[in-house]
Amino acid sequence: MIGVYEMIDRSFGDSLIDIALSNGAIFAEIFYEDTLRNDISICNGKIIHLNKVNYYGIGIRVFDGISTIYASTNERNKEKLKTLVRDMTIAISDDKLNNVFFKYSENIIVDNEIDDIKLEEVLGLLKDSSLKINDKVIKVNYNYIDSFQKATIINSLGTYAENVRSTAVLKTHLALNLVDENNVFSHTKIANSKSNVISLVNDEMYIENCIKKSMKSTEKVPCPSGKIPVILGNGSGGIIFHEACGHNLEASRIVNNSSVFCNKIGERVASESVTLIDDGTLKDCCGTISVDDEGEKTRKNILIENGILRSFLIDRINGYKLNMKPTGSARRQSYRFSPTARMTNTYLFPGDMDEKEIISNTKFAILVNGVSGGSVNPSNGDFSFGVSDGNIVRNGKVGASITNAIIRGNSASVLNNIDAIGKNTKFEQGMCVAESGLISTSVGQPMVRINGLEVGGV
Repeated sequence: MIGVYEMIDRSFGDSLIDIALSNGAIFAEIFYEDTLRNDISICNGKIIHLNKVNYYGIGIRVFDGISTIYASTNERNKEKLKTLVRDMTIAISDDKLNNVFFKYSENIIVDNEIDDIKLEEVLGLLKDSSLKINDKVIKVNYNYIDSFQKATIINSLGTYAENVRSTAVLKTHLALNLVDENNVFSHTKIANSKSNVISLVNDEMYIENCIKKSMKSTEKVPCPSGKIPVILGNGSGGIIFHEACGHNLEASRIVNNSSVFCNKIGERVASESVTLIDDGTLKDCCGTISVDDEGEKTRKNILIENGILRSFLIDRINGYKLNMKPTGSARRQSYRFSPTARMTNTYLFPGDMDEKEIISNTKFAILVNGVSGGSVNPSNGDFSFGVSDGNIVRNGKVGASITNAIIRGNSASVLNNIDAIGKNTKFEQGMCVAESGLISTSVGQPMVRINGLEVGGV
C-alpha cells in the first residue's frame, strides 16, 4: 500500500496536533488511512468489470468547545498540511466553554486477523460458481467488493491507535425462467472477511437456496389489511429495530433534540421483556471493530435493559456537549468524513420462548421473514417497511405467502407492545448510510411478536 504512511508518523502527527491547539482549541484529532479496494462483476462466468483502487488521505478535526471544523485531504506535502491546520485554527471561534477535556494517555495497536487470500483465488471461485447454474437460471451475476483499511488515530488527549479492518460484500442477481416468465431475484451477503465469502460461494446449496427463495416470491396471495399482530422471524426484523430505534439512540439525534428518546434515561421506554444492546466486540459480525474511529476501545453497550432506557451511543464531541463519556461508537466511512456515534452490532436480547410455541399460540398474525426498503421519521419514531417475505399465520399454523405488504408503526409503540420473544437470535449483516458515510453493521433479533401494527397492501 502507498500513501500517507510514507510520510506521516506519530511525531509528525503530534506536531499537527500542537499547531491545531495553538489558537485556543481544546481538542484536536488526526485520522489517516490507506485503503485497498477490489470491485469485480462476473456474469455467467465472464468478467464484465474489474477494478482495483488504492486511496489514502488525512482527516483533521479541531474543536473549541462550541464549534467544530473538519478538513480532509490527500495532500502529502508536510508544509502544506501544516498550513491547512493553521488555517483551521484561525477559523475557530474565540468563544469558549469553561469545561476542558480530561487529559489521559493511551496507546492501542491492533492487528486484526486479515485474510491472506489473493484476489485471483476469489476471482476463480466466482467464475466457476457462476457456471454451475440450475436449469431454471437464465443468468447469474456476481458483484463482489472487498476493502482492506489501515487507519491511525492521534488526538490531543494522548490517544494513539492503529487498526486494520477488512470487509467483503457479495451481491448475487439471478434471472430465472419460471412459469414461462423471467423473474429477477437479488441476494446480498456481507461478510467481515474474504474467507467467509469464499465459504459461501463454495456452498453447493447457495444458488439452490436463492432459487427456492425466488420461487416462493412468485406464489403469493394479497395481504390482509388492518391493525394485526406481526411476528418478526429471527433476524428478519432486526433492520426495523436498527432504523426505528437504534438511530434514535445515537448522540447526534440527542444533541439536536430530534429523538423520541431525548431526556428519558432511567425511564421505561419498552416492555419489561425488551433488552436492546449494541456490541462492537462480537465475533464474526460486520460491525465488529477493535477501536472506533476516535481511537476508543469498542465495548458492549446496554441501551435498553428490561424496558428501561440506560444509555445512548456517544462519540467524543457530542459526549462533551451532553456531559457523557464516549461509548466506543464513533464511526466514519473514510478520512473524508468526520466521525459521529453510529451503531456496530445491534441486537435484541433473546427471551425464553421456542419459535414453534410463539407460532402455535398465535390465533392470527402476519409472519415476516424479510423486509425491504422503508422510511423512519426520527422526531416521532413513525416508520413503514415493505415485506419482501411474509406469510399468514392462522390458528397456530403458517399459511400462504403474502404479496405487496407494508407494515407501519411507531418505535415507542413497537417496544411497548412486544409480548413474546424467542430463544434464538439470528444476525444479518448489512450496510448503513448516515452523516458519517457508509459503514458495515449487523442487526440481530430472535423471533418476536408485536401486537397491533398497521398492516396493508401496496
